[in-house]
Amino acid sequence: MKRLNSKKLLSMLLTAALVLSLLPGLSLPAMAVSHTYYIDYGFITISQDASDASYLDVTYSATLGAVSSMDIIPSSDEIVITQTDSSTATANVITVSSGTVRITLQQVNISTIPHSCISIISGAAVELTLSGANQLYALGNDTGIQVPSGASAIIDKKTSDTSDTLTVQGGFNSAGIGGGVKGSGGTITINGGTVTARTYGLGAGIGGAYEGSGGTITINGGCVYAEGGKGGGAGIGGGVKGSGGTVKISGSAKVTAIGNTTLDYFEDEYYYESGAGIGGGDSGAGGTVIISGGTVVATGGTYGASDIGKGANVSGDGDLYISGGSVNADFSGTVYQTSAKETAVYKTVVSGLHVSTDMTCAYNGGAEFSCATDSNGYLYLWLPEGNGTVYAYNDGSYCKAAGTIDTSNSNTLIAVCISISTASLPVGVAYIDYSETLVATGGSGTFSWSTSSALPSGITLSTDGVLSGKPVNSSAGSYSVIVTVTDASDPSLTATKTFTLTIQEHCGNGAYLIASDGDGAYIGSYTGSGIPTLTVNSGVTGFKYVRVNITTDTGHAGAETCVFVQIRNDQQIAFCFLTADFDIVSTAGAGFNVRPGDVIEVYIVDSLSNSGGSPTIL
Repeated sequence: MKRLNSKKLLSMLLTAALVLSLLPGLSLPAMAVSHTYYIDYGFITISQDASDASYLDVTYSATLGAVSSMDIIPSSDEIVITQTDSSTATANVITVSSGTVRITLQQVNISTIPHSCISIISGAAVELTLSGANQLYALGNDTGIQVPSGASAIIDKKTSDTSDTLTVQGGFNSAGIGGGVKGSGGTITINGGTVTARTYGLGAGIGGAYEGSGGTITINGGCVYAEGGKGGGAGIGGGVKGSGGTVKISGSAKVTAIGNTTLDYFEDEYYYESGAGIGGGDSGAGGTVIISGGTVVATGGTYGASDIGKGANVSGDGDLYISGGSVNADFSGTVYQTSAKETAVYKTVVSGLHVSTDMTCAYNGGAEFSCATDSNGYLYLWLPEGNGTVYAYNDGSYCKAAGTIDTSNSNTLIAVCISISTASLPVGVAYIDYSETLVATGGSGTFSWSTSSALPSGITLSTDGVLSGKPVNSSAGSYSVIVTVTDASDPSLTATKTFTLTIQEHCGNGAYLIASDGDGAYIGSYTGSGIPTLTVNSGVTGFKYVRVNITTDTGHAGAETCVFVQIRNDQQIAFCFLTADFDIVSTAGAGFNVRPGDVIEVYIVDSLSNSGGSPTIL
């Protein structure tokens, strides 16, 4: 099917825009333009338009290299490549032969022989955004995503690191992402998403193919797992007989890189081939690795390869610079903070932290960097020789570990932490006494609490952590409250956490405080407008009673009515009510046939009537 030439379409749109712009008072919004193509319809080739470099030619074909249909689109537009049914793999592939191209890969599943799933030809540049789960398997001799020397690829998420994923496998002589057969990798940048890259032969997970170097690899964010080929490729860096190139890791990136090992036989002799976790493949030198943040776990192949540095059967670990981040790896040479090689740093394990937690860290008041603890609660920092203190914190938790760092690369520091364990603050009601005691764990000695936030009128925070008082109507609303707790150690530990405190307006015709009687069948809470709710617990079904305790704050003349409303799937399905003088009566109850997740809302109103109108909520 021949598609409408986009230059003609653009001309029509510009003409329409010119006419509309002549109409008084009418303005046109800016629109982001995207074009959607289905990979299971055919091979997709994208190239810079030969007659106008500001346009791209996008072609479909039944066979690679042929042209069945073509679109011409502005090069600034987004190209969305998706699939009608991603549960079934297609053998069709994507080629970017020239130009700078923005591609969103949306739930694509490619499994192909003998091509690369995505080929970016030298000279082309691709910004690849991940949307949903994507799988690319090159089962022959080619690359999952080919980014050769002279080409570039930037990979990022569309929504989140966890939901936007890319799983890539390269062929026997190629990388998972990077160089094609016997080729070096190009310029590869990963900013987000979960990226898993493997190859089953002689290449690197990310970087070079067999005999290819790693190129330039930058990882600024996301979660990356890279595993070299079974023949001795590096996780990130060179393929077998390829050097590591340049690898930079920073920001909040979480990187796991595994070099692989094989047992080979040559001239009546067995020998092992092993690649580095990050660096060279077997017989490949280490290259340059620069880490300024993030969390890195690098493991070299079993026999003779470095975690970071060279592969087996060669000398030359290259250069490793670490100025931040948690780096669980060994390096045979001297590690420096920067390329100036003025300050050496040494491996230091910090224990006693929360397990598997994203944290912000600093050393001796220096620049902060992102890192994450492992499943043991450990950080692996590289610190200069001498006395110092590591600080690590996240919202609600603050830790410090002090000690002396020597040149052994086996230093250990034990952290002491303080955490604010209070999860949230209950809703308050104007003119009703409010009291909530904040709780902290860890630290030492007596805690002192404070806040830098403006509290609702009538509410104060005591130094012993009690948030209390009687708010007034004028303070109704939601407040962001930042609280700080400080322990008695020297130097002290301080944790900070941000809460939301909501104060509901007092009704002028009387006010009553409603609370669950503690029945385990229900979970008590409040709606955003302060209405008490009781949510039916899992496993609770059938006819059940619900009871509440009622406390009078401001009395109301005569009788009131307690209304119980049963809600299921956001729909009201039943209600009960009890009329009494709740200035005297302190409990009310009802009965419902319930299911787990049902919500019972409870109100005190002045009266119920069939005459129309809404009752006043007290």
